[in-house]
Amino acid sequence: MTTISYYISDNGFGHASRSIAIIRKILSLSHGEIRIFVCGGKVLPFLRESLRGYPNVRFREVASDLGYKLQHNTIEADLDSFNKAYHEYVRCIPAQIDEERVFLKQNQIALVVSDISPIPFVAANQSGIVSVGISNFTWYTAYKQFIAGNQLQPLYDAYKHMSYFVRLPGSDEPMWGQQGQIQASFFCRAPNQISVTMLKKLHNPENKKMVVMFSPGMNIPLDGFGQEMWNDDSCLFYVSFQSNVRRSNVIRIPPEETESQNYVAASDLVVTKPGWGTVSEAVSFGKPLLLLKRSHFEEDRSLIHELDQRYPFRLIEWKQMTHTRHLRDFLPSMETGFFVNQRDSERAVQTICDFLMQVMDRG
Repeated sequence: MTTISYYISDNGFGHASRSIAIIRKILSLSHGEIRIFVCGGKVLPFLRESLRGYPNVRFREVASDLGYKLQHNTIEADLDSFNKAYHEYVRCIPAQIDEERVFLKQNQIALVVSDISPIPFVAANQSGIVSVGISNFTWYTAYKQFIAGNQLQPLYDAYKHMSYFVRLPGSDEPMWGQQGQIQASFFCRAPNQISVTMLKKLHNPENKKMVVMFSPGMNIPLDGFGQEMWNDDSCLFYVSFQSNVRRSNVIRIPPEETESQNYVAASDLVVTKPGWGTVSEAVSFGKPLLLLKRSHFEEDRSLIHELDQRYPFRLIEWKQMTHTRHLRDFLPSMETGFFVNQRDSERAVQTICDFLMQVMDRG
């Protein structure tokens, strides 16, 4: 049996959700001949629940990526907090590389995949194991607006050990991949059409309301947005279970629900920060996007550039969003563009998985 070690960054659920789509496909193609160690930190409970029932999956807790540090109750970066945490993160990198190198050897790992922690690439290179990075960004480029460039050298040095790079839409990265790279399209977890139909019939049976997937980010209190917006009875809002907004037209997604892509598919408009996971779901399902503008986030800039002239979206400032009364007013300004459709998404996942299989065959 061939064994893959698959590392997933902890920054929200976007890395995890797209990795789930790939892992499910690999397992369906392998006919029981591949075992996958899923390595993560804070997202492990979500990964366990999403991949329950797959006998060839093992879960392993590893040190979390640093990710971003945000100002309290906003989607903006906390640069002071980040700088303090970054130096401690870099200090621990050598010990974490050593730990991963031991794990790879003990478990006879044939392929290392990372989305997009830098540490596994060094451990794999030192162990003579091929590695593949899959992402629309790396932490090296993500942090360029946060910290002086010379202090990012440890991340650059780690990522340059990557054997191959699967470049996702919105990527503005150096030419990572010692042995090559490929370009992939937008993709996401496939929706369950029965579940999507049930959501529509349950919450909007007469199709008279505009259904809004409202997902500004984890731990963002939604009561900071204008009361007039929530009071707009022409809209129905899907929000996270942690939401502190209570209205008859606000539906909290159950805490046990892991397949949130079904709610995106059942929506008419998606409001979110420019994170790749939710954006990719909206694009794949043909949903216009209202994107919350953030400062200092290089991945936002690159992803917005990818969307421009291709997909219907509009940028909105955080302050403007908090004073918005009617989301429906934004729709006419969103030009209809080209959408990836679900078949395109499925083909993108297939392309990535075929590439991973080829890389393993090459050894």
